[in-house]
Amino acid sequence: MLPPIPLRNCTNPRLKTTSPGSFCASLCRSRGPQRGKGGVVAERNAPKKVRPPTLLVRGFLLRCPRCGRRKLFSGWFRPPDPCPACGLSFNRDSDATVGWIIVNLGVTEILFVALGLAVVLATWPNVPWTGLTVVAVAVNGLLPLLLVPFSRTVWAAIELLMDRMDGPPAAP
Repeated sequence: MLPPIPLRNCTNPRLKTTSPGSFCASLCRSRGPQRGKGGVVAERNAPKKVRPPTLLVRGFLLRCPRCGRRKLFSGWFRPPDPCPACGLSFNRDSDATVGWIIVNLGVTEILFVALGLAVVLATWPNVPWTGLTVVAVAVNGLLPLLLVPFSRTVWAAIELLMDRMDGPPAAP
């Protein structure tokens, strides 16, 4: 939701009133960019502030975390280009590469430990160690390859959340 529009910037003097929820304010919001004495009053395509769970769910669904656009990837291992709808870059710097790799390996190891514990607890005292070792190697070898695109979009969502925590950039 866009922030309230100061009425002093309303470009239509016939509609100017004193309440922030007035018809003038809603009219100025709906027409897209409006210029008044104070500059731009409202921007139609300004990115909405999305709740953190929504950002992460979009990442898990291989969508752009900021705008929700689908079909970002042209190949499984090829990094996505910036989002065509909102311009979000998925490779802002070399830290982005390290970030998505950490997410990828973190999820892999959590699933590996959970699977290992489940098998050990379910089959105790006759644990099939050979079978467990084969499954563990397969999980640790294949799962990171399957999680590459998911970890890229989830990391992009995490970066957006971290940017929010930093706050707006300081004025020079």
